[in-house]
Amino acid sequence: MYRKALMATLPTPDEFSGFSAQRKKQTVEQFIAAILDAIEAERRPPDAWESQDLAAALGLLAMRMYVASIGYASRALESTENRTPIHEGAGTEVAQLGQLRDGLATVAALTASNR
Repeated sequence: MYRKALMATLPTPDEFSGFSAQRKKQTVEQFIAAILDAIEAERRPPDAWESQDLAAALGLLAMRMYVASIGYASRALESTENRTPIHEGAGTEVAQLGQLRDGLATVAALTASNR
């Protein structure tokens, strides 16, 4: 995947902090969608690492934890040689691309909030 190009689509932390809650939510949704599009363009399913990090990013997005969600979505872009598992046994469950897109659609329907 093209980590550098995808990361370049994100605003700077200062810019992001000035966004409304709705714009933060939309920015994170667009970032996750771009990652899913990149995986799909490679004509492959997400691997266990990508699957778990994107699922975590979606959960954090649903909780309106926008910065943390970006962090996990960014982790999904790590090259295999730079990956450090969060916990032992990580990678045993793999969400399919369709499941991740369904999760994104569900989260997209939620209302944004500053908490």
